[in-house]
Amino acid sequence: ETLSAEPDIAYISVGSNDALRGTSTARFEADYDRVVGRLQSSVPAVGLSGIGDLGTIPRLPDLARGIARIRARSIDAAIARVSKQYPRAVKSNAWDVMESLFTKESDMFGEDLFHASAEGHLAFSDVGRPVADRLVEIWQGSDRSQARLQIPDTRHQRP
Repeated sequence: ETLSAEPDIAYISVGSNDALRGTSTARFEADYDRVVGRLQSSVPAVGLSGIGDLGTIPRLPDLARGIARIRARSIDAAIARVSKQYPRAVKSNAWDVMESLFTKESDMFGEDLFHASAEGHLAFSDVGRPVADRLVEIWQGSDRSQARLQIPDTRHQRP
């Protein structure tokens, strides 16, 4: 249904719950590849959100943090492998920002000590901005952008 709207850009942000809930990396990668492949067949530019270091989540017990870190790396690597198959897909790197800021700044997590706070989401937006810029560049080079940018000159028409 969403694809019938003919979006110019799509951005996928999934994988953290799969990492935390133990979805097998092979299953995640196969499902993710199907979704990205479907999007690439009809959307000029597709952004892929990388998974950050889920071992930084303060609410998780120490043992679970280690497992979350390993699982997040595995899912993030699967996203990277899928992104390499699609030339108009761009992956973000959430790992570095979580490793550097989320381990040092206590205000990066919300009150539940699990989800990102407003400050945490702002840090993620810094990671996403260059991806969004690149997606616009890809879209501008697409046939669809050329068709959409063909705006008729109506300055000399009388009402």
